Amino acid sequence: MMSALDEGPDYYRKTSIQPIEYILDHDLGFAEGCIVKYISRWKDKGGVEDLRKIKHYCDFLIEREVNDLPGAYTGIKRAARVEMSRASLDHQELIHDLEQQAAESQEVFGVPV
Repeated sequence: MMSALDEGPDYYRKTSIQPIEYILDHDLGFAEGCIVKYISRWKDKGGVEDLRKIKHYCDFLIEREVNDLPGAYTGIKRAARVEMSRASLDHQELIHDLEQQAAESQEVFGVPV
């Protein structure tokens, strides 16, 4: 029986690890995952257009980081995982604090977190 990873375009299957595996194993966000996808295939599929897409997603991530906007690399969910592994805070207390931060960010920026 073939797995989902055995299917798909040749430009993904010829690599030692498929982009989707790398993305999931490294818990990457959407924009980061797109960068991995496009950089993995640009020579075999999209050419310069894929490079432009990579640049677009990099610019998006840079803007989010520089302006500390919701959706930045260190977004609320990722911050929660890091904090839970490092801090000795009670799990429920940490979740409450992060939900409160998310709500405050949404009020300030008007952008869902």
